[in-house]
Parts: sequence; structure tokens; C-alpha cells
Amino acid sequence: ATTEIYTLSLHDARPIFDYYKYDNSSQTISLCPPSSDYTWNGYDKPTGDLVIPASIMIQGVNYPIVEIGYCAFIGCSGITSVIIPNGVTTIGSGAFMGCEGIESSPIPNSVTSIGSEAFYSCIGLTSVFIPSSVGVIGKNPFAKCSGLETIIVDANNPYYDSQEECNAITSVS
Repeated sequence: ATTEIYTLSLHDARPIFDYYKYDNSSQTISLCPPSSDYTWNGYDKPTGDLVIPASIMIQGVNYPIVEIGYCAFIGCSGITSVIIPNGVTTIGSGAFMGCEGIESSPIPNSVTSIGSEAFYSCIGLTSVFIPSSVGVIGKNPFAKCSGLETIIVDANNPYYDSQEECNAITSVS
């Protein structure tokens, strides 16, 4: 099963603005959870393969999605994989917290920041590749990911390193 972000707002007839924030100054989109208390309580959670589009069309204009915001998919344990489009620059704090079913979530080269506990308790996640573009990583982005066996940082990343066989992210001085 594939869930496209476009359909998330249609399943319960709530307006699409409940699922994203529009930044008027930059004319960009940040994905967010459907409720103001940063939960999915009372909403149908996405399941299966989550495909995040590169942009959202609003009144005939395409606006790029640049951020998966704070707790955007918190507790959506039925998601099994996430396709993040090139163009997303930020994976916010807690963005996929508690998404226990995620087995893979390739991080595109456009991402420059991964927030604190972004993938907290994603127990199905087995490996992570941090691209060279990532210059900011918050506290404990992969905490409680008990299935995580491999963390690899791109050798060309000037900020972080995964050091041979240490399976951890370290800061480069």
C-alpha cells in the first residue's frame, strides 16, 4: 500500500492546510501533523509506503515541500518506508518518532538538517546513510531504534563521520 501525502487531507474531509504550513516569505511548504497538539489522534494514520511529493499545488501554483516538520508523522507505526524527495532540506525533530514499522527511509542529498529524535523508536529501521549535505544533526536522532545495525556517513561529509566499524555518528572537528 502506498500513501501519498496529497490524500492525507481527504480521508476525513478536513482541509489540506491541516497537514502543512505555508511560509509566505519563502513560498515553501513544511509538512506537519493534522492536529494542533502534534498528534494523529482521531485521524487515519498513513500506512505502507509513504511517498512525499516534491511539491503541493495550491490554487494552480506548485509550492515546494522543503521540510518534514516537528512530529509530522509521530506514532504512524504502520508506515513501512518513506520516500523523501530531493528538495527537502530539513527532517524536523520527532518527524518520524514512533514509526515502528519503517524499514527504510533514504535521506536525499538535499537534506542539510536532521532534528533531535527525528527517527526515535523506529525499531524496524536497520540501516541509515547520512549524505554529505547534512551539516546539522540534533540530539539522539536514532535513539531507541533497536533494529538499527548500520550507520554510514558519506565520506565527503565535512561535519560528521561514522568511523570505520564504530557504527555511530561522530562530529568532525
